[in-house]
Amino acid sequence: METVLGESANTRETSRETRKTAARSRHIGGQRGTLVRQAIGLVVHYPAEAGSITAPPELAQATQRGVALVLELLEICRQSPQITSAMLLERFRDRPEKPHLEQLLSEEMLVSEQAAARVLGDNLARIVNDAKQQRLAELVAKMAEGSLSPEEKSEFLQLRKIDANMDNSA
Repeated sequence: METVLGESANTRETSRETRKTAARSRHIGGQRGTLVRQAIGLVVHYPAEAGSITAPPELAQATQRGVALVLELLEICRQSPQITSAMLLERFRDRPEKPHLEQLLSEEMLVSEQAAARVLGDNLARIVNDAKQQRLAELVAKMAEGSLSPEEKSEFLQLRKIDANMDNSA
């Protein structure tokens, strides 16, 4: 009996491995989800360490959902270096984000306190890079349509230059 429910044993094994790999790739510090969600989780778990992070200036232009919250949390932590996770959550008492922050705080964090600032900084850099790559893809699509404005052409050239520099440094 080679197939069960239309799947061969090899197909089922490949699908299982693909799901495991995808789960591991979404896993940072015990959390699954987007880079932004992971960053928020790190800030909530380690607010004192997050206060030492200077967010990349380009982060403010990133359009991923939750980036504004990351920036707000980082600013709170920067302004209040002795803040604890509980104190941080208290600042969101009457806000719709509080249940989400509580959920993140309840999740196990596998990143140590000593590594938190480095991991968070790396995470923020990846968010910025992903945003740049997304914008570059949008501009390439517009270019294919022949509808780039002069400003967008300039932005495209700048992003390509950054992308080329990143490729050379890797």
